[in-house]
Formats: sequence, C-alpha cells, structure tokens
Amino acid sequence: MPNSPSNVIDFMTYSTPEQELPQPVPSHFRLLNLSCHMIKATHYQYSATLYHETCSIRVCWSRYHPDSRLKDGLLVSPRGLESTSHNGWAYKIAGLSNRSMPTPDLNLFHTIPSNWVVDRELIHQAADLVENMTHQFRHLFNAIFWDKERFYRFCTGPSSLQNHHATRYGNLRHSTETASRMQRDCAESQQLLDAGFCILLGLLHDAGKADEYRSGRQQQWIMSDRGSLVGHKVTVTEWIAVAREIHCKNFPESSYLALLHCLNSAHNAPQWLGVRESVMLEAHLLSGNDRTSGKLDLFKRMAPPTNTGWGTSHVHMKYRPYFVGNAP
Repeated sequence: MPNSPSNVIDFMTYSTPEQELPQPVPSHFRLLNLSCHMIKATHYQYSATLYHETCSIRVCWSRYHPDSRLKDGLLVSPRGLESTSHNGWAYKIAGLSNRSMPTPDLNLFHTIPSNWVVDRELIHQAADLVENMTHQFRHLFNAIFWDKERFYRFCTGPSSLQNHHATRYGNLRHSTETASRMQRDCAESQQLLDAGFCILLGLLHDAGKADEYRSGRQQQWIMSDRGSLVGHKVTVTEWIAVAREIHCKNFPESSYLALLHCLNSAHNAPQWLGVRESVMLEAHLLSGNDRTSGKLDLFKRMAPPTNTGWGTSHVHMKYRPYFVGNAP
C-alpha cells in the first residue's frame, strides 16, 4: 500500500503537442511525475505531467533557481499555456503556480489520476455527486480536502479494519454509496431535504477515517494513534471547524450547526455520554443509509458462490447470512 501519491507511476492518455488542447483548458491540474535537472550552475530544467480528467499534458519549463514549493500531488496552474510552443514531446510553459487557496469552482474528483484510484467508475460517481452540491457546500468540501495527502488517504484508505469496506478505496466507495442513497432520498422527500446538504453529509460522515488508519507492515492497514485515542467523528469535526474559520467564513451558522448535529448525534444514546438525540430527518437518514451500505458490503462478501443457501460467517455478524437466490 503506498503511503503517498508521489511514489507510483500513472498510466493515462496524454494530449500531445500535435493535438489541440481541449477548450476550455482547466484552471487547476494535479501535478505528477515532477523532475528537475540542472543544466548549468544557474539554470534548471523542469518537466512534469499535469493531470485533469478532461486534459492530461506533459509540460516543461526552465528556471534560474530551483522551486522547492512544487511537490508531486499539488494542485497547480500552468503559466503561459495559452501561447505555448512545444519541443516535440512536451508543451513549453512559463512555469507553474502553486494553488494553495481552495476554490469551489474545482471538482476535486476530476483531479484524481488512475495511480490514486484505478476504478474510474467510482471516481465518476463521486464527481457527479459533487456537481450536485451548491457553491457553499463545494467550497467547504474543497477546503477540507485541498491538502493532497489528506485527500489521497480519503480516496485510497479502508472504511474499517475487519468490518465493512475493509479494502483499498473502501472508505471512498462507502462514502459515495451513502451519499448516493442520501441523494435518492431527497427525490422522495417532497422538498423536505436539500440534496446538496445530504450529499455533503454522505461524503463527510466517515471522512475522518482518512486519519484513523495507516498502512503498516506486510501491506496491512492498522489503527493510527489518532484513531485509537480520538476517532473519526472528532477528526472530521475538527476539519470542518478549521475549514470554516480559515477559508469559508461566510458559511451559514445554521448549516454549520446542522452539519455537526447530523454527523455527531445519535438515536437513543445514553444521556451521560453528552451525545445529542437526532432531531433532524437528515440525521436519521444518514444513520440508516450508513448501516445499509455497510450491511450490503458484508453480505456481498459473505455470500455463497451460487448466491443460494448459507453464506460464510463473519466476526462482526452474530449469524451466517442466508440467501434465497434469484427467482426461477
């Protein structure tokens, strides 16, 4: 299991200098395969891959001094691409600008290369969900995941160690499934629910698990110290609070409180825990859709080969699941 997005090779289709760049050219790209060679004592030649779902290009540029700010996985914008020339294998640009300030205009899932997540259908599903969020919800989501390492862990890590979605990409798959179910519920709610808010809940409800697990020896996931001591609910609450304070100052107080309530409340929790009772429909739906996605994953994994009869027992099930199979 790779620990970071910088130690794997991406396989993709590039726009070559002989091809016209797609229009409009994306404003943000994911920086990949960055390399630097010193040509002279005061001259450095750079090359890199700029990735976006709609446009992946090789670029090169030169500098008089090395740029230590550029790292693989960062979000960048090319300078001078509009009037670029080429040397036969890469577009010549004036340089790259490191985009450190989150913008709601970018769909972050459009910047995930195949070396992060091979399952492109999963990425397309997640991207479609983000497209259905409002400006303010997208801004908050992007502010939370603008950090490349955090976003990489969210996209590639598991949702549990031994329970549901305990595989690579498991947390992203579970979050996307939950968000999709929340979106479907909105269509049947007779306008009681906001679709963008429900999608955001589904995507964020287990997002803190990006810091709950880490890769250990023998290609296995293990619990991190933060996961053991704090847990993913506190972690994502921290992320939301910091993102709102620094980048999303106009995020409405009512939406902020509703978001925290739905992510942290529970039904019939003991009063002494200090956990608030769920009083919003979105909170009840999130709890149910979260459980449904998890149960469905477990039943799929434990099903017999013929999808009929008794399945395999699981440590988190008190029974062997039984399957009727397809009707004749």
